[in-house]
Amino acid sequence: PIVVLNRNHAPEITYLHNGENGFIVDSEAELKDKIINLCNDDVLYTRISQNARRTYETEMQLEVMFEGFVNAINYVTK
Repeated sequence: PIVVLNRNHAPEITYLHNGENGFIVDSEAELKDKIINLCNDDVLYTRISQNARRTYETEMQLEVMFEGFVNAINYVTK
């Protein structure tokens, strides 16, 4: 699972679905709490981990990412 602060990120942050395959938090205190919660809650850790793996396997493959870039370029050049 990924836990990040709600800041500027690389475009790949779009693969992070808050509460589904990771968490986007607003403060360092919340970041700490989420990480500790993930470490202490096996059910939550397993669910988020499985969802993160599914996201990687279905959305983050090179072919899918390449198609997204091509679509973005085609969209801007119209």
